[in-house]
Amino acid sequence: MKKYLLFSLLAAASCGSPTAENSQTTDQTSTAAAAASPVIDEKNGFRELHFGQDLSTVEDLVAMPGRDYVAIKDYQKKPDKEKLQVGNAQIQDITYGFYKNKLVRVSLTALGDNTDKLLNAAIGLYGEPMQDKQVPAPGRAYWWVGEKVIGSYQETGREGKRGYLVLSDKAAAAEAEKAPANESGVADL
Repeated sequence: MKKYLLFSLLAAASCGSPTAENSQTTDQTSTAAAAASPVIDEKNGFRELHFGQDLSTVEDLVAMPGRDYVAIKDYQKKPDKEKLQVGNAQIQDITYGFYKNKLVRVSLTALGDNTDKLLNAAIGLYGEPMQDKQVPAPGRAYWWVGEKVIGSYQETGREGKRGYLVLSDKAAAAEAEKAPANESGVADL
């Protein structure tokens, strides 16, 4: 799921969605321009961490097992070292993605009523997002696009209400997406 979210996040950022763009009115276009403000670039990460920060400088991380098939290696902080709250939202988990030992992605997951709270916290931090109108109900998706950083919020109701906020360094995440997971390349299954 996370690979899909990252791929769709990068695809939308690099080429945009002509259908969604064509359906926007002038008022929505001005909202999109506001969403492309530099606020997300100014934050450039999550909490005290910044994109490009070296893995060795981040304390209390534990590698997530079973993630050797992707170039971005995921970590979580030790349970007693992570504040699982953003704004008023209780967060299910926070995952930190590193590529070449540099922070390139942060993913947050919220469940149930906390999905709306997570979206509201993101709007408070990054401003009004662009809405992706192509997402079928009951889901919804929003984007914050900066020059260097991109953020997405995607929600699904298929397995119970789940919301995912993903913040990524655009260039590094795109490079990682193209890289093989290990020296021998992608497995031929």
